Amino acid sequence: MDKSIVRIRCPEKHEIQKFIGSAGSSLKTFRYFEKRSIDCINCHIVTFLYVDGKEYLGYGHLDKDIQDIWLGICVSENYLGKGLGKQIMSDLITEGEKLGIENIRLTVDSDNLAAVKLYDNVGFVREKISGNTLYMRLNLQKHR
Repeated sequence: MDKSIVRIRCPEKHEIQKFIGSAGSSLKTFRYFEKRSIDCINCHIVTFLYVDGKEYLGYGHLDKDIQDIWLGICVSENYLGKGLGKQIMSDLITEGEKLGIENIRLTVDSDNLAAVKLYDNVGFVREKISGNTLYMRLNLQKHR
């Protein structure tokens, strides 16, 4: 990760709103906040925001629903292809391991080939596909 990039743990809501406002076309595939209030971050296990000066570059979270831990990441359209997605994944997986989480799940559009490749490379396995949504899981016990 570029030395000028700062990772903010548990960012303020207004900082996440600034990221959302600057993420551009990346929000076409990261629709997490379309159906949720920004207040949902209060229930996240961890939320990271990646910033370079005043430029918001990336976002990631681990979120618990009733029985599963879900991972979400988004890289601003202006910062795609520079390795930040891989760094966000690594940071979230490390956090999950520290917390003793057994499995992390995610969903991704099956035609989002760059994201699917990243998840495959990290070790996520494909569980099922429903319409255009691919469900994947990473067992952190086997990942180590």
